[in-house]
Amino acid sequence: MNTKTSKGKISTMWIAVIGLILTAFLTWLVASDFGNVKIMRCTIPAENGKDFSYTAWIPKNATNENKAPLVVNFPGRSSMAHQHDYWVIEMARRGYVVVNADWAANGESEIMSNGGYVKAIMDSALNYPFVDTENVTVAGCSAGNNGVITAGMMYPTVIDTYIVDVWPMVSVMDVWGSGAGLSKDLVFNELVVQASSDQYVEFIANVYANDPQLVQHMVMADFGVPEVVDGEYYGSAEEGNLKRLVTTSSLHQSAAIDKGTIVAIVEFLEKVAPTGHNLPSDNLTFGWLMVCHLLGYFAVIFFVIAMALTLFRNVPYFGYIGNELPVNKGLRGKKLVTNCIITFLIPFILFIPATWFVYNYTEFTNSFMQSRNLRGIVGWLLIVAIINAIIMIAKAQYAKKKGQTPMSLADYGLAGEGETRLPWRKVWRALLLSLITIAATYAWLSFVERTTGLNYQFWNIFVMSEATPKRLLASIPYCIILILAMFVSNIGMNTTRRLPDDSEHRLATFKQIVLNIALAIGPILTLLLIQYGIGYVTCSYPFPQFQNPGAGGEISTGCLDFAFSFPLIMGFTSGMSTYLYKKTGNIWIGTFTSGTVKYYAQIHLQFWQNSV
Repeated sequence: MNTKTSKGKISTMWIAVIGLILTAFLTWLVASDFGNVKIMRCTIPAENGKDFSYTAWIPKNATNENKAPLVVNFPGRSSMAHQHDYWVIEMARRGYVVVNADWAANGESEIMSNGGYVKAIMDSALNYPFVDTENVTVAGCSAGNNGVITAGMMYPTVIDTYIVDVWPMVSVMDVWGSGAGLSKDLVFNELVVQASSDQYVEFIANVYANDPQLVQHMVMADFGVPEVVDGEYYGSAEEGNLKRLVTTSSLHQSAAIDKGTIVAIVEFLEKVAPTGHNLPSDNLTFGWLMVCHLLGYFAVIFFVIAMALTLFRNVPYFGYIGNELPVNKGLRGKKLVTNCIITFLIPFILFIPATWFVYNYTEFTNSFMQSRNLRGIVGWLLIVAIINAIIMIAKAQYAKKKGQTPMSLADYGLAGEGETRLPWRKVWRALLLSLITIAATYAWLSFVERTTGLNYQFWNIFVMSEATPKRLLASIPYCIILILAMFVSNIGMNTTRRLPDDSEHRLATFKQIVLNIALAIGPILTLLLIQYGIGYVTCSYPFPQFQNPGAGGEISTGCLDFAFSFPLIMGFTSGMSTYLYKKTGNIWIGTFTSGTVKYYAQIHLQFWQNSV
């Protein structure tokens, strides 16, 4: 393999580095309101000496002499602090000090009780000398409303405003029967934001309360009025009992980033805790922040590819591992179509039953795989990989019995032409190349977070953040499983299923990448569109949320509710591994590199233990 230095390839690396720097700078400019807001990552001791982490956004107007109102945000389940950046930027631009909690065992926080992490963030935020402790708001999204309720019970005389986004658990009506709730004797301002298409409310209303108008009735009981008009204000901010219900046309999962939600929140804050800013409620920059995050995500992926190929092409030690692409023995015509259909159907059919089983019945792995959500999805990937491996082995055995020329190691991308044994030196060097690439990538992500307080996250479905030692150690089991799954996937999509050769190599590579991305994301994307596309339009969901609800219930949709990020992640990692294989002829580089990017991106979204 030719490993001569190419100026063109070196320049590609410089473009990648410039892209990283530029997108990080643009993201910081937008998120900090051009330097008017200071963003910090804070880690503090909590119950039993465990670490609790949050982000703090401090506008310039907040000083010891001119104290600013405080907003404490509790994100939803399987979320981290940065997933509320789209709320925070609008609050901080308007003069509010905002702190965003990392869920216990998510982001950078360790596993602890709900009360433990609420106390940690509340005490820390209230201790800031530039915070007006007479003007405190707590806000929650989805299961984060547990934090809102807990904060209300622990700090009843401190908090004066509650903002709950989807699934209004803060209301006095307790459909779960747990006794949790706020005393009716407490008087507070309250904004309830409800998604028009919310599968959780549908489930609770139909199964537990037998009340199709559950949200309206909960809010009416809470507001103390016979009827609630959507968008209308009740009570007064002066008396501390201003209340409002706003319904947005969104799903449960997307309500937190819906424009209507953000506008409703900043309007309500302006009435209960005015800061004197002059920004209209619809003057929002969160859309630009979303664009910057997406550009940053592209820049990181491009950097990973450029870094891996630069090492491969310019360091002879790594150039050794390259192989010439084997003669194209891929499928054609009907066989190719059949292969694509099977590749789609197996993961499509297995997703819900496989993730449901692993989610509900593998508690014995809690000691080393604490995230049930992530465990369910990687379990599905492993099951699919095992089935695909069995199919490949069965095909090879069948061809051997028929007297056909057997597939060689080169045909599977595992070795070069003529090599009859697995070249372990190439495998280890590919692993080392990938580790160097990933180390450089996460060193950059750590630098960005430590210096600017930011990371890369897009639409609450994809997060790339600092790689901390504790999280790296905890993620090893998931990493191993994902690399095994990626290994089988790479063999299938890059060697067994290859498109006919094209006279234009770039065009052939592009077609192969498009096909592999489509088949990687197709099954899970189709399931999401069926469940949430139909649910959004009809407000009725094809797959019920739970089974056996009277006995406590088990999630019947498996991990589908937690899979919104996976089409994006699986698509780009499949495209990345395909491109790296086409450029190096080595299946291992793409397996190790894209598998590691994939697992760490996912674990930042899913590292949450249900028993917390």
